[in-house]
Amino acid sequence: MTTVMLTPLQAFAAARAAGVRRERMNPVYRTLLRGEDPSPFAELAAGVGPGTARMLARQLCAPALLVLAVHAGGPEGDGDGALLRVGIGAGAATLERSEPGEDLPLWEEAALEAVPGLCTALLPAPLADAPVRLTVEQGGGPAPSGTGDLADPAAGERPEDPLRGVPLRLSRSQLQQLAADPLGEVDPAGALERLEGLPDRLRDALTATGPRISLTLCLHRPGAGIDPLPLTRLWVQGRQGLYRADAPGRPDMTVVPVADGDVHGSLLALLDQAVRFAAAADPVPVP
Repeated sequence: MTTVMLTPLQAFAAARAAGVRRERMNPVYRTLLRGEDPSPFAELAAGVGPGTARMLARQLCAPALLVLAVHAGGPEGDGDGALLRVGIGAGAATLERSEPGEDLPLWEEAALEAVPGLCTALLPAPLADAPVRLTVEQGGGPAPSGTGDLADPAAGERPEDPLRGVPLRLSRSQLQQLAADPLGEVDPAGALERLEGLPDRLRDALTATGPRISLTLCLHRPGAGIDPLPLTRLWVQGRQGLYRADAPGRPDMTVVPVADGDVHGSLLALLDQAVRFAAAADPVPVP
């Protein structure tokens, strides 16, 4: 299979030199390369053969792009983490893979059935080895006994968490306290410590320094006018467990305690959605 190491700008230049239009590209790459002018294309794309250019075009123009980012967390995790962008096409996949310490990302082709294993290989233990278990957010309060997402001790899972699936969020008054804290922007952890009535589990989630994982699915239908909104999930490992946020970055976001297998479960669910979407999409225009 085709493999090459290039900067995203070089990959863009190679695809543009082969006739791929910017508007055909997946929104993730359009945003990443916004304002970049890779002309003259031929000079930046020197040495990229026709077969490699076709592979790069399939990645850049993928109708479904799955993006997985993993940061170690803690003092050792302040730098760049591992990043995997998976382009899902009709019956095939392409990858852009970046590892800590590598100067250039690796672009390559992959079989669709290999994608789950490539993604889980980036996850830290015990998340990579946890049984697949997609936690469903409850409407409020703990799940009734015998229902919801329960741990399986025989499968090596942690004991059942009574708050698993229960949404945790800041109250309106707590959001107002944060907004009024003069030191909040420079010391967010201190601002959280000063909040009154903050539940222990929510404090654990908001101040967690363990591994952080984000997973995004960006669907793309050229010519449709408006692309579907990206689907994003963020996980962070706290002292008392793993937490998920489905709308990261918002001050009023909800965090949910989840099973260790929730990352793998979400990955499989989004990958299935990506494959179905790509199968019904128009073929990627390759040079």
